[in-house]
Formats: sequence, structure tokens, C-alpha cells
Amino acid sequence: MINILLVSSDPGRSQQITAVIAASGIGHQLKTLANGLQQVCADKDALQTTDLLIFDGYHLTQDDIDALEKLSSRHRELVCTLITPEPSHEVLMQAMRAGVRNVALWPIDRDSFIADIKRVAGRRAEADHRDGKVLSFVSSKGGSGATFVAVNLGYALATLRDKRVLLVDLNQQFGDAAHLVCDKNPPATIAEVCAQIDRLDASFFDACLTHAYPNFDVLAGAGDPVKAVDIKVPHLEQIVKLVRRQYDFVLFDVGQSVNPVSIFALDHSDLIFPVLQSSVPHIRAGQKLLGLLQSLGYPGERVRVLLNRHEKRGRIDLKTVEGVIGVKVYNALPNDARPVLDAINQGVPVIKQHKNSPISKSLAELAETLAPAPKASGNTMLTKLFRSKPRAQPSPA
Repeated sequence: MINILLVSSDPGRSQQITAVIAASGIGHQLKTLANGLQQVCADKDALQTTDLLIFDGYHLTQDDIDALEKLSSRHRELVCTLITPEPSHEVLMQAMRAGVRNVALWPIDRDSFIADIKRVAGRRAEADHRDGKVLSFVSSKGGSGATFVAVNLGYALATLRDKRVLLVDLNQQFGDAAHLVCDKNPPATIAEVCAQIDRLDASFFDACLTHAYPNFDVLAGAGDPVKAVDIKVPHLEQIVKLVRRQYDFVLFDVGQSVNPVSIFALDHSDLIFPVLQSSVPHIRAGQKLLGLLQSLGYPGERVRVLLNRHEKRGRIDLKTVEGVIGVKVYNALPNDARPVLDAINQGVPVIKQHKNSPISKSLAELAETLAPAPKASGNTMLTKLFRSKPRAQPSPA
């Protein structure tokens, strides 16, 4: 069952579109509006439960494009379909930038239009059964770079692998993960969400997130250890239950603290990434951390060591590290100080700032191992329109 909102100012075209949807055989609920997109924009909750917005843009204006862009940025899961006759290349480009997923030519090609709706219904069904992977990043010792790795891997998964990613900052020692990826002030912290846990639903939670980039959200840390003590296991349990159905990946930056909250995060993690460096203090701390994780009952296949700031020709080589900690290193991230420091100082992901740097390439490879590229799929209608000459404009029905 999908929820469809049809916006059309022409009763004749609206009736024809409605008839095609009704004959599609797809379970749906349809609502129609005749007053244009401005009415939809004025009501922030108008599209809260809508899966597909169909806009009859027979007489498309720049105001319509601006409204579509506003709605797409506000409702990132929403699929927008634009119906328009003979769109120019410029109109198609504007539609893409505005977040339009599908373009249907008027008069409607019944089979193509229904295929688009079926794709939306299929994605909705997948979302209803989504059970996002949970990854936890644990610092073996202060300065290991666990937060940097977590936030930048999250960005890589969101941008390079096209996954919906949420980073939850559980670091109790002045966690500032959000400031490593963007300069936005977090609207709320995890401690503030927990203080209002009775209000928790998808809409409230979304309003509390830092929407750092498309597909990449951050739930900011408590800010200091005093506020962090207000985060309780039942609170995190409700949050995890909610977000696993909304995101492909949920990343916990656990920090160094071992407490009931961090243990809950580890218990519910598909993979646990201890982060250490190739120095004697970090290796010793990593050895102790791995022993602790083993004592907590986490099987070896769930624990994957990340060696940060590794130098292939350093004094301590990879085999020595593995010999001391007793396990294979899952991935060794190179010591690439200048791009890393530059990205941290500017508060942007290193892949965004230095795409071709060794650290960026290494993070991209790690993201690919966690989210392998899907098999190539067929072209969308929007792509096909760029490759074919638009049909001649018919007279309106």
C-alpha cells in the first residue's frame, strides 16, 4: 500500500491520471489537490505520510520548480513524478536538480507510468522490511581517530554507495562528531532526545537530527559527561528500534567508555570496529580492548580491527601489530596527515575536500566492502528522456 498525492489544476487531466492509477492494480490511497504546490509547501506536515507526489506540470513555471525543490529537501524519502508535455533539456535539468525522480510525458504512456508507480511501491515494501546494519566504532585509546573514521566512512557510504546513513554520537567525553562533517549547529543532542523520549516518533526524531548531507544524518552527542549520564539503555533501545527501519546503516561512535549504554550499542551491532594505531601504547590498549570484547561474548567474526594512520614502512609493521593483538587487521588506513588535518580544521569530510588522497581512497574501498555495488539496472524514464527526442505537444484534453 502506497500513499499518493496528485496535484493537478485541470479536472480532465486529473481524472485521466486517477483512472490510470486505479487500473494499475497497485494497492494505494490517493488524495488530490487542485490548488497547486504552494498549498502543499505551506503545510509542513502535508506530505508526512506520502510516498509519491505526482505533479501535473502541464504549464510548468519556475515557481513550481522551486516548490518541488523545497518539498524534496524537506521530505527526502518522497518520490516526485512530474507530468509535462515536450520538456526541454533545460526543464529536465531543472527537474533533476529539484529532486524529481520520474518524468512522464503527456499524454501518459500507461505502461511506463504504471511501471514507475510499481517501482515506488517496491521501494516502499523494502523500506517497510528494512533492517539497517548497525556498526559500532570503539576507540582503543584517546586519539586513535575512531570518530574521524566513523564520520568519514558514514559520508562515504552515503555519497559513494548511495545508502541512507545515521551516525549516533555516543562519545561521553565532549563528543563533537557532527562538527567534523559540517558547520551546522545541531538542533538537538541525544541527551535532549532521551529527555523527551515519550515524544519519540519519526517526525520528532527527524527534527532533532543534523542533516549534514543528502542521505547522511547525525544525532549529536550529549556535549559533556554530566549530560551523558541521562542517556539510559531503554532510551537507546527505543531509538534503535525506530532508526533501523529508516536507515541502511546506523553507525555508533562509542568512544572509550564501557557502560550499559555502550554495551547495548555493541550488543545490537552487526559489526564492531575497534580502532587503534601502530604505536606501542595504542597496540597495548587495543590488545586489552579485544580481550574485553571477547569477555563480553562478541564472536570474532563480528569484531574487525581498523588500524588507523598506518605507515607501511613504519617502525612497527602490520605483522607485528597482528602478532601482538592476536587477530588479523581488517583494514589499514594510511597515515595521510595533511588532508586529514585540513578536513578536520574545516569541518568537512576528507573525501569531499581531498577526493584523490590516499585516505579518501582507502575509506572509499572500505565503504565498498560494506556496501558492494549493486548490479546495473535498467534506465529510468528521466534518463531515457535525455536520449530521445520529445514528442510533439498535443492539445490538452
